[in-house]
Amino acid sequence: MVVPLEIAEDAYRLGQTGLIELLDSSRTRTEIKLNHLELIQNEIEAELDVMNASGLLAVYFENPA
Repeated sequence: MVVPLEIAEDAYRLGQTGLIELLDSSRTRTEIKLNHLELIQNEIEAELDVMNASGLLAVYFENPA
């Protein structure tokens, strides 16, 4: 079960869980953020590929707004 980091921090501070649970929550949150950024990167790269294939990318750089 994935526990939000804030809940894990509170539980650790109150002595309800150990350091391993806190670190696991932190690692999971970092992995989720990284996956999100990778998805954004993939989306941008796909958009650039489409623009390049359609010739719009070259036109944009020749006549920037």
